[in-house]
Amino acid sequence: MGEISRITELRSTQAEHQPSATIPLASKDSARLEPEDASQLTKLSSVLNGLKLGATQMRAHVMHAMVAVRSGEYHVDPLQVSRSIVLDSLARR
Repeated sequence: MGEISRITELRSTQAEHQPSATIPLASKDSARLEPEDASQLTKLSSVLNGLKLGATQMRAHVMHAMVAVRSGEYHVDPLQVSRSIVLDSLARR
C-alpha cells in the first residue's frame, strides 16, 4: 500500500520487540484502538496513493504540453484566449 503501510509495519514490529514493562500507559490505551487505527491508516494510505497517482498523471500531461509548446506544435486561437481572459476578469468582480 505504499510508504505509510511500510511505516506502520515497521512500528508494529518494533512494538512487538519491546518489553511490556517499558511501554507507557498511553501506549497501552492506544493498543485497544489498534484495529480502528489500522483501518484509518489503511484509508489514509489509499487516499495518499490515489493523490500520488493523480499528481503523476498531471505531471505527464504538463510535460507533454511543454514539449508541444517548445516544438511549435501547440497553437492557440488568440481570439478565444482574449475572450477567456476578459470573461474571467469580469467573473471575479
